[in-house]
Amino acid sequence: MTAPLEQRAREAAAPGRPNTGRPAFATGAFVTDLARRLHAGEVPPEGASMTAMPTPPTILLDNDLLRRLEAAIAAAGSAEVWATQHGISASFVSEIRSRQRPFSPRMLTALGVELVRAYRVVDGAAEGGAASPLARLTRRDRQVLAWLRPDGAPRKRQDVEAGGWRPLHEDLRRLAALRLCQETPGGWAATAAGQEARAAIEAGESTGGGGDA
Repeated sequence: MTAPLEQRAREAAAPGRPNTGRPAFATGAFVTDLARRLHAGEVPPEGASMTAMPTPPTILLDNDLLRRLEAAIAAAGSAEVWATQHGISASFVSEIRSRQRPFSPRMLTALGVELVRAYRVVDGAAEGGAASPLARLTRRDRQVLAWLRPDGAPRKRQDVEAGGWRPLHEDLRRLAALRLCQETPGGWAATAAGQEARAAIEAGESTGGGGDA
């Protein structure tokens, strides 16, 4: 995707552009999708009509949904009338308005809203969407990394002195899911990423910057 295409996408999505038929806002996802469509030739060339472009979805948070409900009730005349129109208990509507109950599927349908699943990038996530392993490590995870051999050689759980600490299988499997260690015929071994994570943790501790969750 070239820079000119992204520039065209942003200009097309800019608030106040005439004849778009869209709300005066655009999300990053909308701009990215529009640039993709420009690149694929799915959108008319520059200077042509832009009315066929995709409309960004309106995402509502809890407060937005409550305001939508209040507007619908005001239009109906009262909460009782609105509830009766949609076959919903007036007492249930009252509990929702006071935030004692969550919106039910029937309530969402009555408001012309659907529930969608969304995801957000966690704190410390690296650019490109991959979360940094260090940002997700707990104190226990770091203890397990310290138990693994720093050179990546395998180590068995039973190879500890009497009374010595050793990780649980669940601990090791969690690090394996993070691709920081792996099970081998000779035992558990830190992967290259695990060795780097351990070195980064030790470097942070040596400079006084090694905090954890």
